[in-house]
Amino acid sequence: MKLEEGQVIKNYKQLCNLLDVEPTKGKGRKYHIKEFERYCKYHKTGHKFIVDEVYSEPKPKTDGRINNGGHISNTKYEDLMDRIIINTLIDYNYIEESFSEMMNILDFFTTKYVDLNKAGYKKFAESNKLGIGVTLTYQQKLNNIVRKCLETSLNRLHKNGIITYEKRINIRDKNLTENLADEKMELLIKKYEIETYEEMGIKPHNRILLDVNRQFKNKVSRKLDILSYWNVYCIKLINQKTDKVKEYTDELRERLIKSVVDAVKNKKTKDDLDDIYYPYSYDKYTLQIDKLNNLLWNLPETYMSKYDFDLIMSEGINDLKCETVKSSNTGFYINNYNEFYTADDSSIPF
Repeated sequence: MKLEEGQVIKNYKQLCNLLDVEPTKGKGRKYHIKEFERYCKYHKTGHKFIVDEVYSEPKPKTDGRINNGGHISNTKYEDLMDRIIINTLIDYNYIEESFSEMMNILDFFTTKYVDLNKAGYKKFAESNKLGIGVTLTYQQKLNNIVRKCLETSLNRLHKNGIITYEKRINIRDKNLTENLADEKMELLIKKYEIETYEEMGIKPHNRILLDVNRQFKNKVSRKLDILSYWNVYCIKLINQKTDKVKEYTDELRERLIKSVVDAVKNKKTKDDLDDIYYPYSYDKYTLQIDKLNNLLWNLPETYMSKYDFDLIMSEGINDLKCETVKSSNTGFYINNYNEFYTADDSSIPF
């Protein structure tokens, strides 16, 4: 960007042209002005920016998106997600995808995750010799936790002026054309969804059953005279010249897995005497939860299941060839000095 002392920039829109970014409002506007301040000192007269001094080298960026260089163990996992989203948008610029496609782009899961969502938890559990209840609970917790992590990051990046982001509905008409629904169509979809819930006598959580969800969507689509519809994330990077940041993908995956496992084990239910208990906290479900971790996630190389950890413990610590062994699910670490210590979970959610 070429600047000269005394140069007059008429308004914010012209400033954006110099920065090669789209004009925006709110915090996005503040972000653009902060970016401009890396190159020069200036004063304002009305809407005009008048350059007083041009720096020989741009000042370094202050990264307000993430932990700004702090130790990774003190970084919240939504901040780890921020890094991945930013780098992904640098490659894609604009993304308009469903949650499942977002997960495909971010490469968190294996093809088995797609199988689970397409076949439904009952068939998936049967074909993989898993309990139906634990599979359903794992699927629910996984989708809720990862979706919350993703949307928290998207909302924060939008608020900080790094991206534009909104949740929309995509529709496929009878000519197989796909378009984003306008406001009128979105209101119609909501209206017919409410009607269909009443007609079928179901609640939103019942739609985790594949056949129920398919029937529900077909009924709504017929009322709208379309083939289908689904929710999408519309995300765009505001500053096309944003630099890539260091990712900690394995760290994020490990923390998310730990959150899912903890949530499954902490699921409450009541017995016949109306007493609360935690069905999936028992040892007999440990292997099944480990199996779901291995089936569904693209696991980090450093990942160790609780089963593997317990096996190492039973075989003796002195046989370990590595300096340090970590069990992500338990939060325990062992080193070659036969010392135990517990991970600091203060920054790990749930």
